[in-house]
Amino acid sequence: MSKRIKGKGYDYIDEVTIKKACGGEEKALNAVISRYMNYGRKCFRTIATTKYNLDMRSVPMDDLMQLVWMRFVRVIVRKFKV
Repeated sequence: MSKRIKGKGYDYIDEVTIKKACGGEEKALNAVISRYMNYGRKCFRTIATTKYNLDMRSVPMDDLMQLVWMRFVRVIVRKFKV
């Protein structure tokens, strides 16, 4: 499924993949994480600099994003039963 936003194509993740991700299927979780990685990084940088006044040059972004996604997976699999 695709939607036009500000002149750019935007592909949504299909319902089947979302259901599988909520069920804990690794391939589906990887698809969700890959799709939203850039958005997650943007949000993380914004929060780190505005709320916590961190210098992003000193933040180990890859390590922190891995922790964020691991927590995301735990919450999604535990909270959303499909």
